[in-house]
Amino acid sequence: MDNTESLIGTRLVFRITDYAENGRNIVVSRRSLLEEEQRRLKDEAQANIEEGMTVAGTVTSLQDFGAFVDIGGLEGLIPVSEIGWSRVKDVRDVLSVGQKVQVVVKTIDRE
Repeated sequence: MDNTESLIGTRLVFRITDYAENGRNIVVSRRSLLEEEQRRLKDEAQANIEEGMTVAGTVTSLQDFGAFVDIGGLEGLIPVSEIGWSRVKDVRDVLSVGQKVQVVVKTIDRE
């Protein structure tokens, strides 16, 4: 982390991953809690999503073949052929990273 001064005075939750030497050597992890929360959100989103639903999402990445969209912990792909009513040559002309979009779930790959 480049700017650690911004964390001074901030309260964060950590999980103790290693406790040794009667408490003199403690290893903590914030990542394990964040990953657990991400898995919970993903499982919750998978349980509530069905094909044909219209959902809100945020564009996370743009590629030549389409755009990746985060829809509440799940990541979906909008192929370039599905981005507009007319032919779209470059995804970046229509969408940008961070843009909010409404998408229709056409198929779900639970794997």
